[in-house]
Amino acid sequence: MSRRSARGFTLLEVEVAMLVLMLTVLMVTRLLASHERLVAGLARDARIGATLHVVPPAAPYEDVAGVPASLSATAVPPPKVARPKGRRTLTVLAVVRTLSPPAAAATVEVAGP
Repeated sequence: MSRRSARGFTLLEVEVAMLVLMLTVLMVTRLLASHERLVAGLARDARIGATLHVVPPAAPYEDVAGVPASLSATAVPPPKVARPKGRRTLTVLAVVRTLSPPAAAATVEVAGP
């Protein structure tokens, strides 16, 4: 049989195509599962009247390195620090929220001693 009369794909080509299809389906299902977890977490944390707490970085060197604080729906005990004397006023100037990655940033102005 001549090569010209043979039509269709070889078995190797079909197997490679099936492997690529299986990997694509696997990645899409993992992506959908990750998306569902993200949406469930956002729905849990963003309900009406929810209180979000600012959680400082866990290690002291992270604060020096510039690692940002994170948000949590559960209260975290405040760290033991010496409070400055006098009264300070905090004014929130702007709040920026993002979904990817889930974060919130606030610009504040501090006035006081």
